[in-house]
Amino acid sequence: MLFARNLIWFYLLGIFATYSSVMAPLTCAFNAEEYLPYQIIIVMEFAFIVDILRGWICAYHDNQPIANDRFLHWCYRIWLLNPRKLELVAVAAVPLANILQCEYLRWINIVRAMRGKELLEKLEKVESFNYAFIMFIKIMAIQLYCIHTTGCMLHQLATDFEGLPQIYQTWMSDIQIGNQNLSGLGNVQKYIASTYFATVTLSTVGYGDIHATNLTEMVALACLIIVSLTVWTYLGVQLANLFGRRSKKQIVGEKMDNLEKYLKEAKIAENLAEDIRGHMQMKYSDDFDRKILEDVPACLIAKINKNFNESIIRSVSLFNGCSPENFKHLASGAQQDFHPPGCTVLKEGNIVSQLHILYKGGLELLQGGTVHPPLTRPTTVFGLESFVLNEPLPHTIRTYKASKFLIISKKYFMECLHNYLEDGASVMKNLSNVRRDPAFVERLLQSVFGIQMQKDVIRNASLLNHAIFFEDLEKVKKLIHWGE
Repeated sequence: MLFARNLIWFYLLGIFATYSSVMAPLTCAFNAEEYLPYQIIIVMEFAFIVDILRGWICAYHDNQPIANDRFLHWCYRIWLLNPRKLELVAVAAVPLANILQCEYLRWINIVRAMRGKELLEKLEKVESFNYAFIMFIKIMAIQLYCIHTTGCMLHQLATDFEGLPQIYQTWMSDIQIGNQNLSGLGNVQKYIASTYFATVTLSTVGYGDIHATNLTEMVALACLIIVSLTVWTYLGVQLANLFGRRSKKQIVGEKMDNLEKYLKEAKIAENLAEDIRGHMQMKYSDDFDRKILEDVPACLIAKINKNFNESIIRSVSLFNGCSPENFKHLASGAQQDFHPPGCTVLKEGNIVSQLHILYKGGLELLQGGTVHPPLTRPTTVFGLESFVLNEPLPHTIRTYKASKFLIISKKYFMECLHNYLEDGASVMKNLSNVRRDPAFVERLLQSVFGIQMQKDVIRNASLLNHAIFFEDLEKVKKLIHWGE
């Protein structure tokens, strides 16, 4: 997942944005040089330009009026401090700073820190990473970046445009480091003193051994302390959530531990206990996922499930060429089911009375003690021959890893095809294409399923001919609409 093609661009821009947002205050306040070669900086800025253009193209492709509105009112939206829009200014700030010889324009690049925050939030959702660790890293990164940026701002207040000490009294004027004044030391010592001043200011009342000495610094520190109250409140809430939140793995693990104690106390046979563990492991995980939607109204949950079922059914080759209305009807009657690894889904010799569609997991076929190659392709329909021919299943089907299915009853399936005759013909055609064996096609046509499909077509054709003969146009329209 981490190296999925559609995410590499996001991670790359996140890394570029983090570097740019960290270096911007240093470049402005300390006149620091870039650590990366100039060619790499150009590539980074070009990547941001491409990403901005990509966002506009996608928006225009999805909704042209919205894209036009964004283009016409981009200035207004920039003043709303939307980081995505400010990135356009951030890209322009670099060449403008060089042309106008004003490095302070690079301050706008600090908005790219939002990209770094989004990167960490994306990593929180990657299951292979520890959520608590990534969350802790994000909180610390926000805290350190605020101190870093504030320290650079405070240093800039005490220096002029060329990085030299101000001619008037500043917070830096009276600080002695050893036998030297801080103003005469290098950038490293100044940066350490500035971040110390920022830390003391943002974490206490703002007055200590280093403090504001002129009106400008007093106003700036007052504003910084007010802003820091919001930042520390946010970080405090995030820390509380971090310590109070239990992950899905912990919750399911506790339930499985309680189940394990019960199985030992009840002295359940090992084979049965293994089946129980598999079922409950999936059930607990599924229950945890469903809690995400527990506050959503039931009618909306039903729509979500229906849309999910419909997306799976549309991918099944058996229903190629069917009408959208039929997809909706099939999705309404489909039920979701799951089985743990090693569970028998269909037994040899039984007649399949439900249409099973695999959409996650894997199955294996057992026939005469021989295990056939597993079925892992999504939207696979299994037991189809027994289902349509009403014949005993020639093999056993079981899961070899946790699997999820859609199940449609035979009665509901037949009702849908009966209501949409053209779709019934499409299903018959798809069945014939799946098995190009003439013997199978002959058995299909002679089966109850095949005869019923042919009867429906013949009956509809007879009614249509009757309506045409008597010039009943309304009935002709209804029959044509019914058969589509």
